[in-house]
Amino acid sequence: MNFKQALLRFLTDLDAIAEKHPEITDIMVKEQISESVIYYVVHRQENGLRPIQYGMVSKEANEAVARSVNRFAETAWNDAHYKLLAASERLELLQDFSVQTDNGSTVTDYLILNDTDADAINSIPEQRFKDLDATGFAELTGKPSKPRYNIRVLYASLVITLLIIAGIIYMVLTFSNKS
Repeated sequence: MNFKQALLRFLTDLDAIAEKHPEITDIMVKEQISESVIYYVVHRQENGLRPIQYGMVSKEANEAVARSVNRFAETAWNDAHYKLLAASERLELLQDFSVQTDNGSTVTDYLILNDTDADAINSIPEQRFKDLDATGFAELTGKPSKPRYNIRVLYASLVITLLIIAGIIYMVLTFSNKS
């Protein structure tokens, strides 16, 4: 099976899931599917684990998506030509809009391919590898992830806030002096 055939099978699998579980086209689900596809199919990162959580409503739906993503990762890498390509060329193949299912679905119906840098997808959140408990939430272990701050944005926000406060104080003082 070549890559185009693997992509068509993947999209067809997702169409079948969408018939029972329309939430597969929700933005957050699409982002999580995309993250896994970019990580495992485009950049061929392997750590022995694959995500089982995709933000679907039920465990059954998450398992169906996980099976589809895993099968796609395996079958894509069975194409000898695909293995020889650079990640950017593999991404181009993934963005082939001529590959359409019988329902007319293309890769954009299930994936969001706007952040495809390997460093941007260097780790998939730990909770996506956890099974859901009875309440529908993944049991989290370990310490919480470190929040990411952009110091330039924080600095700009602080400066803007201080300028607004200074403007308000100036207006209050100017108004009270005229009274």
